[in-house]
Amino acid sequence: MTERISESDSEIHLRLEPDKCKAFVCSGCGKAHKVGYHGFVIAVVEDLPIIGKRTYLHVVKRRYKCPEDDRIYIEEIPWLKKWSRVTRRFAEQVGRLPAGFSALTMRPFT
Repeated sequence: MTERISESDSEIHLRLEPDKCKAFVCSGCGKAHKVGYHGFVIAVVEDLPIIGKRTYLHVVKRRYKCPEDDRIYIEEIPWLKKWSRVTRRFAEQVGRLPAGFSALTMRPFT
C-alpha cells in the first residue's frame, strides 16, 4: 500500500507498507512464514525524482521472529540493499550520468 505523507515545492514523501496478508520470506532460513510478527522499522530512502521533485520513500519493513531458529529478522526488500539510503534504480541511474550532471535535473551543475 502506498500513501502520500507530504509534498512541498521540492520534495515528495511516500509511505510504502507491505501487504499484511502476504507471508514474509525469512532471511535466516529462507522459508515463508505467516506467524512471528514482531513489530516494524521504517527505512527512509531516496528514489528517482517524480515531476522534478526529490522523492523519498518511507519503507515499512516488518520485524519477525523465525519459528525455525527463534531469532528476530527484518524483512528484506529486493529493490533495496540492506543499509542503503537510496533505491537500486536510483543508484543505477546516478551511475549512468556523465560526470558533473545532477540526477534531479539531468542538467550540468552550474
